Amino acid sequence: MCLQFLSTKNASLAAFNNPLIEYAGIIGMICGSISFTVYFYIAKEDFLKVFKNEELKFYLIFVSLKDSIRYGLFQVATFITTTGFTTADYTNIIIFDVYRRDGLDLPNSS
Repeated sequence: MCLQFLSTKNASLAAFNNPLIEYAGIIGMICGSISFTVYFYIAKEDFLKVFKNEELKFYLIFVSLKDSIRYGLFQVATFITTTGFTTADYTNIIIFDVYRRDGLDLPNSS
């Protein structure tokens, strides 16, 4: 399922500064990244297979445990699903700061 949303703002969803918009994005990204097999089981009303689905269990546990606060959950969902939404400047991650401090080019940059 294609979830490559384009925002009307340069700051993506962060420009709206609205938790409800972020939660709606989180739900959409997670629902869009769940295997179609799970939706098939739901359509057939075979909920036992949905709850036994190992991929779904792992995915939901991983997403919920990884920084379950609003900003962390949003970033995890957007990186896992590769939708491209942002609410934070991820170029300020420590690895990038080390390269800048040492005057090095970022990897794969020309």
